[in-house]
Amino acid sequence: MNQWSATVSQIQEFLTQHVPAEVVQRAGLGALGAIVGGVLLCVLGAKLARVGFTGAWALVGALVGYRVAQEAGMHPVPGALLFAAGIGVIGHLTYRFWVGVLTAGVITALVLGAFGYKRVGPRLQEYNERQSALLVAHAEASDEGAAFSIPTAEEQNGYRREPFRRHVGEFWGYVKTQDATVAGHAKALGLTALVFGLLVGLSTIRFTMILTTSLLGTALLGTGIIGGVNALWPGFAAAAANKPIINIVVFAVFMLISIFLQARLTRAAKEEGEATPAKKGKSAAL
Repeated sequence: MNQWSATVSQIQEFLTQHVPAEVVQRAGLGALGAIVGGVLLCVLGAKLARVGFTGAWALVGALVGYRVAQEAGMHPVPGALLFAAGIGVIGHLTYRFWVGVLTAGVITALVLGAFGYKRVGPRLQEYNERQSALLVAHAEASDEGAAFSIPTAEEQNGYRREPFRRHVGEFWGYVKTQDATVAGHAKALGLTALVFGLLVGLSTIRFTMILTTSLLGTALLGTGIIGGVNALWPGFAAAAANKPIINIVVFAVFMLISIFLQARLTRAAKEEGEATPAKKGKSAAL
């Protein structure tokens, strides 16, 4: 438990140092969106999965068609509608495949998350301490050398706009220098989890979608609640991280409720769909 609290604290410190300020300022709005999205996924995720996949691909098709029509010098609306219909139909017909892809992604994320907690998380504190030491050394070198000059407003904005991806890349490079086998093990685990998740998703559609959407919805809902409360009372997230048992119990309860609700809803929809053809056949016989 101590390792969990320390790892979470280091992740929070890393994000605080490197996430752009505008993202932090919009945390409350993001938390509200996460709560709404989490509730929808927890209750209707599996039931509306096929509609959601079809709609997402139709939206992608509309964007592509709009762009293609513009490049071809045509009116963009007909192109957007045509591509939306075509790609939406393809997404609807390939629903089983995309369920497999989603399942593979979730399982891979869980496996790599557990791996990162054991092998990468403890390196965060070392990396942050190293960065702090480098900053102190740089400041001392500046004091001994030329006179210190305050960065201009443009330079300060440049520092704030430094991409988060670069900071993550530097941290990952540091981890690889400290543990030469971590990259190879991560790739092997990720590939194995990806293949396993794809097979599971393709073979058990309804069961997989209930579990996947319940897990994602509960995670999104929990993140939104913690983020929203933390926006009102700063420090709540850090306090919640120090009580992992309570977090696990609450997460498990919400997920079980989501699984139960979605199992009932999808079973009712399935039984209704099976009853409709039977009624039509009986009417035809009469």
